[in-house]
Amino acid sequence: MSHRIPSLLFALGALTSAVDAQSFTYTDFTSTAGVNLVGLSTQAGNILRLQDNVAPASGGDNRGGAWYATPVCVAQGFDTTFTYRMHTPSTTGGSDGLAFVIQNDQGGNVAMVNQPGASLPVGAGSTALGRHAAAIGYGNFATSLPGETVDDSIAIELDTFSSATAWGDPDGNHISIHTGGSGDNGTHESFSIGRANSAALGVDLNNGVNHTVRVVYTAGSPGTLQVYLDGNLKVTAPYSFATGGTWIDSGTAVGGLNLLGGNSAYVGFTSGAGSAREFRDILSWTWSSNCPPTITPFCFGDGTLTDHTTPCPCANNGTVGNGCANSVNANGANLATSGAPSTDDVVLLGSGMPLTVSCIYLQGTATDDVVFGDGVRCTGGSLLRLRTKTNVGGASSFPDSVETITLSARGGVTPGSGAIRYYQTYYRNSSAIFCPPETFNVTNGQVVIW
Repeated sequence: MSHRIPSLLFALGALTSAVDAQSFTYTDFTSTAGVNLVGLSTQAGNILRLQDNVAPASGGDNRGGAWYATPVCVAQGFDTTFTYRMHTPSTTGGSDGLAFVIQNDQGGNVAMVNQPGASLPVGAGSTALGRHAAAIGYGNFATSLPGETVDDSIAIELDTFSSATAWGDPDGNHISIHTGGSGDNGTHESFSIGRANSAALGVDLNNGVNHTVRVVYTAGSPGTLQVYLDGNLKVTAPYSFATGGTWIDSGTAVGGLNLLGGNSAYVGFTSGAGSAREFRDILSWTWSSNCPPTITPFCFGDGTLTDHTTPCPCANNGTVGNGCANSVNANGANLATSGAPSTDDVVLLGSGMPLTVSCIYLQGTATDDVVFGDGVRCTGGSLLRLRTKTNVGGASSFPDSVETITLSARGGVTPGSGAIRYYQTYYRNSSAIFCPPETFNVTNGQVVIW
């Protein structure tokens, strides 16, 4: 008798056209709070320094990375700008360059070699790092094993060293967008879905002065990824995080990324050098992106059947946005929320129930579509009874002032993970003359994208 709801998330999207905004700004890096420094990256005064021009100890690695520590929304569109400077080359000249990278690498990477003073150990996600030298801190070598790159990524590389035919470089001064889909990424130009060579740039990326790069993604089918250098558009590439793009040299399609929750990823910078070295600094960074609503009501018992197929069991439709009507409230009971997943302060707010009855706040891992007492339950999968509460004036909440636990902790989910959970509240409603013979009912639901 159970009916799944395969189109639920589509239906939820149809309920609202609003999107949430997500942004951060570092006017400089006097503080690197919120940024994970990996490998050789350091804070130098008010600068985020990916690498310096000092030879690595004992033949050790020469690579660094810096990631915004919390995943951000990318699939709905973003606009990010950073100012960088590459300067003071070693006696052997400049080096390979840096990259702005969007990734959800979950595989772990190669540990730093002979670098006891390095920043955070190399891992995955917000501690990911690829190989050094021509790999620019996100790619790999011909001898690398699978997973040694920053996998599941797309990188906008500022390549400032010609590695010639071994890496397919057109020259030693180009911007190129590289992706391997959800697998290994690489700095070989066969991974490029869009580039501007030195002639098209008209600017030396590595001339010791400040340069500003802006990257804009416009969602669509496909979307568009654009790269600006010092205010001038230099690269435009058709791309979708869901379906991917096309490698421009081979004309081969490459898939999209496996994003957190289908929408979010880690963003930041990587850098690599070999025997040729220099200072590679990030001076400022801003980010703004669109996010799908993180909390959305669903499973209304108002007769609209927008996202489920089961009607209220005795034609006891409630009002718009509520659950099915109960014996004391023809409008039906309501489940609302306050707070946000990003600040980990979400509270479930039940109202419109009988004055002093008990109710149970439920969390589910999936959807359902079944008669439940005098109402309809759309919360399914692995069900967790979060708390039993006694209503006061027909209302209650979880967590409330007596709780010492957050909703996420009680539900076993991590804010920022992109995990989706479904919530409803069912309550006692024992009335011999209302919709017999059941003795309970249920509110509408709420979907939370953590």
